[in-house]
Amino acid sequence: MKRLLLYFLLLLIILFISCKDDNPVKPDDTLVSTGNFLDSVITNNLIAKIVGGNYGEIHSLLIYKDETLVVEKYFRGYSRDDLHVCYSVTKSVTSALIGIAIDKGYLDGVSGKILNFFPEYTNIRNDGTWKHRITLQHVLSMSAGFEWDEFTYSYTDSRNDIRDFINSPDWIKYILDLPVVYQPGTIFTYNSGCSTLLGGVIDKTTGVKAEPFCKSNIFDPLGIVNWRWERGPNDVVNTFGGLELRPLDMLKFGRLYLQKGKWNDVQLISESWVNNSTAAKIDINNYYEYAYQWWRYKDASTTAHVLHVNDVFYADGWGGQFIWVVPHLNMVVVTTGGNFENGNEPLYFFRDYILPAAYSEE
Repeated sequence: MKRLLLYFLLLLIILFISCKDDNPVKPDDTLVSTGNFLDSVITNNLIAKIVGGNYGEIHSLLIYKDETLVVEKYFRGYSRDDLHVCYSVTKSVTSALIGIAIDKGYLDGVSGKILNFFPEYTNIRNDGTWKHRITLQHVLSMSAGFEWDEFTYSYTDSRNDIRDFINSPDWIKYILDLPVVYQPGTIFTYNSGCSTLLGGVIDKTTGVKAEPFCKSNIFDPLGIVNWRWERGPNDVVNTFGGLELRPLDMLKFGRLYLQKGKWNDVQLISESWVNNSTAAKIDINNYYEYAYQWWRYKDASTTAHVLHVNDVFYADGWGGQFIWVVPHLNMVVVTTGGNFENGNEPLYFFRDYILPAAYSEE
C-alpha cells in the first residue's frame, strides 16, 4: 500500500513539473504519442535511419502537430538544452523583425529605396541607375540584382563571394559597393549580404540593433531566454546567419508563424505580414520559389507532389537547419545538423517520411 501511495505521489510530482513546462511533451528526448498525429511505423523507421546515419549528421528532429510536440529526438550527443547555430534560418527571423518594424510604424512598408537608409555612405562604388532603384522589397526577396555568387562554391571555399564579404571591415558598405548586374526585381540571386542590409535597416529605423529588438519583440514574449547572436565589424549584428538557438526555441518561432503571428492571445507580428512575407515573390527554378527570406516549393517539385495542399513555407540554414511550417496539417518540423557538404538531407526525409506519416493519420 505504501509503495502504491509513493507511486501516485511520484506521478503527481511528474505531472506538476510537466505542466510548468510550456512545451507539451515529456521531459526527455523520446518519441511521444504518434498514434493520433503521425503514423508510428513510418516515423520510427525514419528515426532508425537517422540513428543509423542514412541522412548523415542530423542533430535533432522535432515535430509539432495539432498543439502537441509529438517528436523530440536528439542525436550524436546533442541534447535539449544545447544551443545550435541556425545559419540562414537567421534570415527568416530577420524578416520577422522587418515586419514588426513596419507594424510599429518605424518603417513605411517595403518600397523605400535601400540607399536612402544609409545616407552616411556618400562614396558608393559602381553607382548607377539600377542601384538607386533597389528597394527594401528587392532586398527581402533576394532580387536586388547585385553581382554575387554564393552557391557555386562551398562556404569554406575562398572563391565563394561570402568569404571576401565576411573579411571586409564594413559589411554594409561592401554590399552597397557591389556592381548591380540585373534590373532589381527580375532575377533571384541568393545573397547573404542582402540579409545583412536588413539588419542595418532595423538599426537605422528603430534606433535599436537587431538583437535587442528581437529580444524585446520576439524572444521575451516567446519565453526564449537562452541564445547567442554573432556580431561582425562595427558591431553589426550578423542577421544573415549568426543566431544560435535551442531547437525547441526554433520550434517556438515556427509555431508563431503557424499561429499567424499570435502567441498567448497577443499579436506579436501582424497576420498581414506573416501572410505577405511567406507568399512567393520570385521564381528560383522549376522547383523552388522565394518569399521574404523564406522558401517555398513550386507545384512542379517532388515535395509538392506529395502535399495535398501546397501551402508549406520554410526556413533553411547551411548544414541542415530547417523550420518547416505546414498550415493545412497544423504542423511545424524542425531539424538541426552538421551536413556541411550536403545540407539537403532533411529535405528528403521531410518529403519521404514526415509528410506521409502525417497524412496517414488524417
